Amino acid sequence: MDGFVWDCAKEQGVRMSEMGFPTDLKGFEKESKSERLPFDKRFPRLFQSIKSNAEIAILCNTLRYLCEEQYNAREDRIADFFQLTTD
Repeated sequence: MDGFVWDCAKEQGVRMSEMGFPTDLKGFEKESKSERLPFDKRFPRLFQSIKSNAEIAILCNTLRYLCEEQYNAREDRIADFFQLTTD
């Protein structure tokens, strides 16, 4: 998951060092495993800055749907989240 978030941040042009994170994936992984993570204000800022990333949007929409439709989720509806649209 750390690599996924890291890649999404890079795609969005987020400068990790400006947000107070290490500049390498290994360092970021260490930070994300920290016991102080629940209190670390950098992570909410990071997620706010990457929320417009297409893959993050797919993940958020899928998780939201699964939470709302816990025992009634339909495979075809979930598959719809992963369909690529082209204009």
